[in-house]
Amino acid sequence: MAEQRKGIKTGTDGYIGTRDAYETGGGGSREIQRFDFSSEHLPTTYNSSPNRSNVSSPDSTDITALSSTAITVGDKSNLIISIEFNTSGANCTIVPIFYDSNGTPMFIGDDLVFVATTLRRGSTGPYCSPGRIVDCMGATTIRLLIKSISTGSVTVYGGVI
Repeated sequence: MAEQRKGIKTGTDGYIGTRDAYETGGGGSREIQRFDFSSEHLPTTYNSSPNRSNVSSPDSTDITALSSTAITVGDKSNLIISIEFNTSGANCTIVPIFYDSNGTPMFIGDDLVFVATTLRRGSTGPYCSPGRIVDCMGATTIRLLIKSISTGSVTVYGGVI
């Protein structure tokens, strides 16, 4: 008998893998599926297509006029954010803004502080900061507001898994 792929289809070629498990109790056995969400990953374009590039000043406080590229959530549940700095020791604060299907802001997320480390992308590349994971909280799209930048400029990356 041929092996059969099990999972939830996520597009024309993708699947979220599942594993079968069997549970017994109450006088009988039943098959259950456990989802393997570790098979989800960011696209290969994540680092080549930043959400915002070389921004040196914070955004205005009007979240309806935010110029950030919208991140489409689709059937994903986690937002991944990372920042690159052109200056060592710099920091910035990012606030995710969650939108409904009409493009109307629903609510804002927590202030996320990112700090440049001494690690760089290449010998002379930008300074990296640790990535952050945020729940998508049922939003249709998310934009990333730059609340503050201490010095220099930042490049903001955002994607969903």
